[in-house]
Amino acid sequence: MGSAYDCYTRVPYGSLIATIMLITGVAVFASQMFAGVSFTLQLFNDVFQMKIYWMDTIRTVFITAAACMALYAILLLVVGIAATGATRDQVFRGGRAKIGGRVSIALCMFLTYVLNLAWIAIMAFLIVVTFVYMLYARICNHAPLESVEMGRCIPFKHVAFLFPNTSYPNYDINRFSKCGNDFRRLCESIKDAEGIYLAACLASLVVVLSLTHFLICLSANYTHIKEGVKNKELDYLQSLQNGELSALTKANGYDYASTDI
Repeated sequence: MGSAYDCYTRVPYGSLIATIMLITGVAVFASQMFAGVSFTLQLFNDVFQMKIYWMDTIRTVFITAAACMALYAILLLVVGIAATGATRDQVFRGGRAKIGGRVSIALCMFLTYVLNLAWIAIMAFLIVVTFVYMLYARICNHAPLESVEMGRCIPFKHVAFLFPNTSYPNYDINRFSKCGNDFRRLCESIKDAEGIYLAACLASLVVVLSLTHFLICLSANYTHIKEGVKNKELDYLQSLQNGELSALTKANGYDYASTDI
């Protein structure tokens, strides 16, 4: 029973929950963004007759970033285990070990804070992209079938920032307005990608929450190690005081420990 209790006290439940959230979030984010970029490439190729080669590299970047974030989550979990319960007293026993532990946790806090800001920026960008897809999906849903067959058009001048104008310096955004059959194909592609980007946006929110959770856990672990140093100093002072008191009583010829009651 005692060994089971010791095992329970060594588990960093906060870091464990944050690790599960982070790995789940980056896995869903990477898979959905890989599919979303693929749909976007197909959209530009089939509807706009544009080839964007650098977006193929982005898909590889998403997979690599997800793997790195998963490894970082495991690293933070290991840090949490080392700074929890009796394990903390064993790992950070000496003075140098405690200083090294505090420095390591401080570096992890800084890196986690920077990553949290980066993921907030990613989430903000995905909110804009998801809003644009949802907006044009609503336009497609409310477009009567007869108006599509008669040549109803959909303009893109209000979302020109989504087009890679650096590769096409002389293009006119109005020429990307789609009518008739192109309008129909565009709506089909938008409906397929809308849910994907929405799921990626929610996954990025989970990643942000998990990184915030990690920041809280790291701050608590830093405080525990710092308080552990103070407790050791207090124990040392207490032992000195007890030793001096014992020496004083023996010098006076009176040993309280051997006195009969």
